[in-house]
Amino acid sequence: MKQLTVIFIFLISFYGFSQDILSNYRTKKVAVKDTIAIDSVSINPNYFLVKTKNNILLDSTFFNVDFPKAILILNKPIETDSIVIDYLKFPAFLTRTYKQLDENVIVENNDNIERLYQLSQPNTPKDFIPFDGLSTSGSISRGVTVGNNQNSVLRS
Repeated sequence: MKQLTVIFIFLISFYGFSQDILSNYRTKKVAVKDTIAIDSVSINPNYFLVKTKNNILLDSTFFNVDFPKAILILNKPIETDSIVIDYLKFPAFLTRTYKQLDENVIVENNDNIERLYQLSQPNTPKDFIPFDGLSTSGSISRGVTVGNNQNSVLRS
């Protein structure tokens, strides 16, 4: 009996720590206005229903939907105070804007950029003559020795 109780408590603890799987299918009840923001991400046009609060399906001539922006625009007045919207939202990673750089870091182009940096030449002339005062005489000869079973040798 003790073993059965321990196993039961063990299984209950797994159920308590299990994850809730959130579905992207959503139902939202909103008040009737001329423009309604449905969600913060884009919604799927393949699964979209608008019903009255009595579960009567509205005809598509009553509204227009901007699916990428998730905005519902009512064309005709509806005789109810609230509507129920069933929709499928896209996952956040599909609708997120990915950027390589943060736009707040980017500096705007100014016309005075050319005045910030100016190249200047020094006023003192350079009269450098290489090897000035060096006298040389003689010749330089070099030879390379290569043979069988030995390393190559450079002789100067």
